[in-house]
Formats: sequence, C-alpha cells, structure tokens
Amino acid sequence: MAQQELEPFFFRSGQEQLFGCYHAPGRGPKSAARKTAVLLVHPMDQENIRSHRAYRRLATQLSGLGYPVLRFDLYACGDSEDECELGSIHRWVEDVAAALKELQRRSGLSSICIIGMRLGATFAATAAVEHGGLRGLVLWEPVLSGALFIEDLRSAHDKMIRTFLSKPRSTTPDEAGLDIMGFPFPDRLLAEFKEMGLGQLEGSPAEDVLLLDQGTDYSALAGGLEATETRLTHKSVAGPRIWEEDPSAGLIPQEALKAIESWVAETMP
Repeated sequence: MAQQELEPFFFRSGQEQLFGCYHAPGRGPKSAARKTAVLLVHPMDQENIRSHRAYRRLATQLSGLGYPVLRFDLYACGDSEDECELGSIHRWVEDVAAALKELQRRSGLSSICIIGMRLGATFAATAAVEHGGLRGLVLWEPVLSGALFIEDLRSAHDKMIRTFLSKPRSTTPDEAGLDIMGFPFPDRLLAEFKEMGLGQLEGSPAEDVLLLDQGTDYSALAGGLEATETRLTHKSVAGPRIWEEDPSAGLIPQEALKAIESWVAETMP
C-alpha cells in the first residue's frame, strides 16, 4: 500500500475561508509520477453527508496512484466559513475556481481534472465552461434542473418525516423559505435553484469528459457535449445511489468508483 500524507487546511475564496483536505501523491508500488492533479467537488447538504465516505475513499485511492488530490467544503458548507443559508449558486461556482487555483499552487501542476457528484458536478461543469483550460471532468449523476432537485429533496424530506414520532417543521413554503432535510433554503436561494439548469453547456468544459450515470437519462446532455470539441465517454454503472441511501449504512459505490479510477488512470497521465 502506498504511503500517503493528508493535510487539512483553510484557503481563501473571495474574502472567506474554505476548508480543504490535500492528499499528497502516495509513494508505493502502484504510484506513478503524474502530470495532472484531481479536484473533488462534493454534493450539497444531505447528499454531501451521504457521499462523504465514498469521496474520501476515492481521494485515497487516486492519491495512491500518484495523483495530488484536493477535496474541500464549498462556502457556507461543512467546515467552511459562514452558515449554509448564506450560500449562492454563483458563489459555489466561484469556489470551484478558487479551489482549482489552490490545487495548482499546492501541487505545482497546471493540468487539473475535476470530479463532481450531483450538484458538485453541475457547479464543476459551469465553472469549467466559464473559466476554461480544464484537462478532464467527471460528471457523476449531475443535477440537470435546480427546480426538480428541490422537488426531489422535498419528496425525500416528506418521506423521512413520516417515520418520526414527533412531527418536525413542514416543508410548506413561507416567507422564510424552506427547511429541507435539516438544511435551510431561503427564498433567495430557492429562486436561484428555480433558474438553474445544465441541459446545454455553452462551450466545451474540458478536453476529456466522463459522464457517469446510475439510471438517469442524460442523452440530451451527452448530445450537447458531443457537439463541442470535448472527447466524451458516457458510462452507465450499477450499484447504490448513495445520495439517496441512509447515511448510517455507510455504503460504498464500488462500481462507480472503479469506473472513475480507471478512466482517470487511462486518460490523465
């Protein structure tokens, strides 16, 4: 097994501090000198909690192959600065760009591959198109519609509270917004999600893209990517949709992780 170093730290995005964990390239029989570093962008709120173990596993395995890896908390999420209701979609997209620059600085590499799941994939793709120059991009079950994302969260919330002995706060809209799955969504943020979409990207997000689905129809997104200069690999995998599973189960989507690791190793030197 490769020896690995993990460094927790804070870095700036704008005027605020974001929390990150830098996985230095491992030293071992499977490790190799790499020319590309990997940035992991997490999903949001409950989906982030449910995918944390898998993301840490992915970071560990990729660093064991010799890749410098950075995973981090978006603004107002996790251990980053401020409360979650203060976040915005524009700000989270800019956080991805700030994390990319921080990874380039720490690793000394200009070539970056971003891996994002769900909203993390959506933010990563948006940042990649806006800022350009990305070597690789993994879109793992990206969110195509912000409005549908909120609807799905509310359905999951309502299903969850039916199992409670005491009734928690309802998701019925009021002047303060919504509380969904234990996280506040103010009206301002709900309006942003209503306008958010990833149906068609205005440009190529990266030289190579892996679109990884676990049952969602991404034919329109795939067609849009193929119309750009991007080299697209579209792969369907089985296994648990961990963002929908009970977080206490600690499930690891082995097939999805294997597909990502194999693609990165084959595509990113």
